[in-house]
Amino acid sequence: MQIFKIKFFYLRFIMLITGCLLIGYGISVFKFVNWGVDSYGTMVIALSDIFKASYGNTLLICNTILFALSVLMCRPCIKMIGIGTLINMSMIGYVIDFLDFLYLQFFPLQLSIYVKFIWSLSAFFIFSIGVALYIKANLGIAPYELMNMSIIKHFNEKFSFHQVRVFQDLLMLAGGFALGSVIGINTVILSFFTGVVVHFFGKICEKHIIKDRW
Repeated sequence: MQIFKIKFFYLRFIMLITGCLLIGYGISVFKFVNWGVDSYGTMVIALSDIFKASYGNTLLICNTILFALSVLMCRPCIKMIGIGTLINMSMIGYVIDFLDFLYLQFFPLQLSIYVKFIWSLSAFFIFSIGVALYIKANLGIAPYELMNMSIIKHFNEKFSFHQVRVFQDLLMLAGGFALGSVIGINTVILSFFTGVVVHFFGKICEKHIIKDRW
């Protein structure tokens, strides 16, 4: 039984790392294509540009702030923190920085609209698979979601997860846009379709990867 648990932890850890890599790839493509990114990324890009810092460093600082505020607002939310939380907050940004560097070396800055569309669409599905793998690994929620849950708990669950998430996303989008970030078609796609596609891939993950292993 103990060996079984260790093997299953390794499987979940591989899912976690793979998920973070795919998430990083997806965001790096959205960022390079410049048709907008997710709501949180919109704010991070704006702050990165203002302070002339790399995306990875800016994301790590933002994640650390969200992490600290979440713990201060909701001590019980500490139970939601795991190794996945720490890897998510420290890894994804630097994956994006590394891929950004590669894109600048091998791709022209002016891509055709067709290339941008196909690349963005494929990146969206890869990003969604990454999110599904990360969630199903169940090794700790990301700092952005941790803040979401801490707000709900702090206000004694007067607001639903959906209400808080919409407010949080709109706040990030408005702030990022006001500070100079681009909001485009990819932002819209990520806002309206990520949940459905992640759910779809999550079901596939449950059926073919983690079925009967919990």
